Amino acid sequence: GLFSDLQRHQLDIYRLWGVSSGALITTDDSFVFNKLVRELKGLVQALGEPDPASDAELERLKERMESLRSSGYGQDRAAEPQTGGGGGTEDDPFALGELLEQQRAKKRRRKARTVEWTPAELELMRREALVSCFEVMRDHCYAKQWARTSVDIALMELYEQSHKFCESQRPRLAGFKAFVTEQRARRKQGPSAKESRRDVTDFEKARATWSSSQVSHRGKVGAQGDHKAEMWLG
Repeated sequence: GLFSDLQRHQLDIYRLWGVSSGALITTDDSFVFNKLVRELKGLVQALGEPDPASDAELERLKERMESLRSSGYGQDRAAEPQTGGGGGTEDDPFALGELLEQQRAKKRRRKARTVEWTPAELELMRREALVSCFEVMRDHCYAKQWARTSVDIALMELYEQSHKFCESQRPRLAGFKAFVTEQRARRKQGPSAKESRRDVTDFEKARATWSSSQVSHRGKVGAQGDHKAEMWLG
């Protein structure tokens, strides 16, 4: 295949950060949302317990990734040597040697910047990506009223799986539990007038309008039962 098994697993982790996190934020479909949540919970269930040295390895890996980002991804083109107008010499009239040297230099830079994680690093970054996805649920999805119960359950289930994460990640999971506990306490007190009007979808607004409309069982009486349509319909 085009990618090795390790590379495919690495792409799956990038997908969690990019595609899954974005879909959690943008979807307004409860079916799609709950399908994503089930997928994330399944990935958490499949995790093993981390190695005692995982925290140090995770910190080194984060520093390595940060160094890679700061070194300038996507700057290969800007760093390429110029051809000097494309002119050649008598021995190389088409400047092929210069072109080949540019290609070799580009390959060297690309190889130096390639990050292919080891199996142990894959597990560390999978944990980090999963925690990030659950943070997206808390920070961006909780505003959707229809998603709150699913988010509550998912965050609490993740907290109960804390033993599958590194020590340095566990305070973030404890923060999920504290968040859910606080939100449940607020709901027991009842929403304020502002909160009751917040985060209502277009469908919910339309349903509220329809439920208050006075539709008569008799025809030609208008949407509000005021008989305004009788003159027009005859």
